[in-house]
Amino acid sequence: MIGWITKSLLVLGCWLFVLEPLLADDKRSKSLSKSLALGDTLSTQTFVSESELSLFIAEEMKLTESVPALNKQQVDSLHLLLNQTKQLLIPRADLVKFLGFTVVVPETKLVMSQEVEMSPKSRILRLELDANQGDSFTLNYVVDGGIGNAAKVEILLNKVTVAKASSSKRGKKINLAFVANETGTVEIVLRSLGPFKEKGIIEVYATPRAEQIEVKKIRTAKVRKVLMDVQVQDTLFQTVVEEQVILTNRANIKGNSVFQKQFDFGSQNEVLGFALFFFPYTEKDNLQFSRRETYREDPLEDFSMKELKGRSFTYLPEFTFSGLAVSLIDAQRRIFWSNGSNPKLEEWKVSPNSTANYAFFQSKKTLDNGTVQVKFSNTSDLYDLDFGLKIITLTLKKFTVKQEVDVEEFEETILLTLL
Repeated sequence: MIGWITKSLLVLGCWLFVLEPLLADDKRSKSLSKSLALGDTLSTQTFVSESELSLFIAEEMKLTESVPALNKQQVDSLHLLLNQTKQLLIPRADLVKFLGFTVVVPETKLVMSQEVEMSPKSRILRLELDANQGDSFTLNYVVDGGIGNAAKVEILLNKVTVAKASSSKRGKKINLAFVANETGTVEIVLRSLGPFKEKGIIEVYATPRAEQIEVKKIRTAKVRKVLMDVQVQDTLFQTVVEEQVILTNRANIKGNSVFQKQFDFGSQNEVLGFALFFFPYTEKDNLQFSRRETYREDPLEDFSMKELKGRSFTYLPEFTFSGLAVSLIDAQRRIFWSNGSNPKLEEWKVSPNSTANYAFFQSKKTLDNGTVQVKFSNTSDLYDLDFGLKIITLTLKKFTVKQEVDVEEFEETILLTLL
């Protein structure tokens, strides 16, 4: 693996020349100049050489057999941008473009050049300059020909000697070199060793430490809008009976003492339940309802919704009807409610706050169809009955709509920094 990487690095420069032309600006990469809002830092690694970086990239991107085709001009632009700005944020996929990246060779500069002169009375001269850790220094000192006969130069970094040399011959050059192992002050001490004046020229050259490459993995959360199919549902209220019912007494052979009504829930929606409410018709305009909050304006719908949810309650007025027999019959012709009692409840559950003249019946099973028959009978031989009747059904309609939703995704990026 390592041998393959080394070989790849050697041929990378030549190989890139055959790649496609550049798209001048890589929209997926951007320079960071002042500040950068980052996500979670997953890891940070620092590489002291370009070869270490390339080996890391090959292992990170799992390049076991071949290097993917890259755009040479784009690669060159990214390398130049990193060397210029010292910091670059790229998508993780672009990390492969930094195989073979080369840090710009630091420039050697003349940081000190001056003539020095020491008399027999003052045989020592001290000069200072600043150093950063890793900087390399070269010092040259030449005694002017014909003047003086000997000199000694000592270099100290933070008061610790790091190099020294002396010349016993007139005109001989002194050369010293050292690397600063820490940041601090460099002190150059020149001493005259002879009885005459010492005069010469000192020059110091500094080469900054080669920049190291820091690779920081960053995970950033991003939210994007996506159009998705979303299932929504709505509770539908349908009034199946709302009328005045007059039942004559049984002795009236010309009248009608029985009222029957069958209603069908249909097959399109899921059945939640149904409710009924009957009251003396003469009280139609004087009905009083008790509720602390309103879910639905219609009192019977409001009562039904609250009974279904099991919180907050609406109370309808209670009435008694002498001689009235009420029964509810399911699709199998079984009576499941009779005058407020529950002879047989297999498919329906009566809510807790139901009374003899109003009740809510919740479906015990997931029903998508079915029928219910209501039957009101006047059992009196003397009195007629006149009452109002209202029956509503509750069904759940489900349908799918297109809705724009926020989807959170995590993107891994790489922050490259030259240190």
